[in-house]
Amino acid sequence: MSLAKEILEALAASVDEGKLEARVRALASGARAPAAAAPVTAAHARDNEALSRLAMSDLLDDSILGARPSDKSFPLRALLGEVSGAIAESDEALAFAAGLNFYFRAPVEEDAKAVVALEVSRAHYAFAAARRLEPELVAKASPLLAALLSTELERVRLEAVDAGAPFDSQLHERDRAAQASGARVTRPLSFVGRVTANGLVRYKARVLT
Repeated sequence: MSLAKEILEALAASVDEGKLEARVRALASGARAPAAAAPVTAAHARDNEALSRLAMSDLLDDSILGARPSDKSFPLRALLGEVSGAIAESDEALAFAAGLNFYFRAPVEEDAKAVVALEVSRAHYAFAAARRLEPELVAKASPLLAALLSTELERVRLEAVDAGAPFDSQLHERDRAAQASGARVTRPLSFVGRVTANGLVRYKARVLT
């Protein structure tokens, strides 16, 4: 017996005829065999944990994470859900999430923390614009985000600016892309920062008019 023939016979003996027949029938009918599930590796587990931490699921409480549509905090949950879903594909989402994580995780002095909070608010509005979120969602989520950021500050309170509000030079600062003669805020780009003790404006909100 030739070596080639011996190899062919050995291969034939090792084939499971039942599986082979099922595979042939599937191919004949145009169906594909079900793909094997990808094994969960240690690297995958670490990636999932890192994404979970980036989405701050270990920091936020159930009043936000478990909010229902009828709950006051639901718009904030919806916003953060949009961010989590876009982290892998959106630079704006990644920047916003990274800013939130730095703000809530890094030990920073109050004055610097307030500045970081304003930058986080800018990242929030940049993400909302890039993702083209519904204006209603942004309008409802922004005050909740401002209140959440304010929990880390003692001397400064953050407030959201309403789109359509009259331009007020005491509260607002026009962005370079704004119309110099615009009388109303067309889109806010950051929050207002007020001194908690007396309500005076310490940081103006950057806006488009």
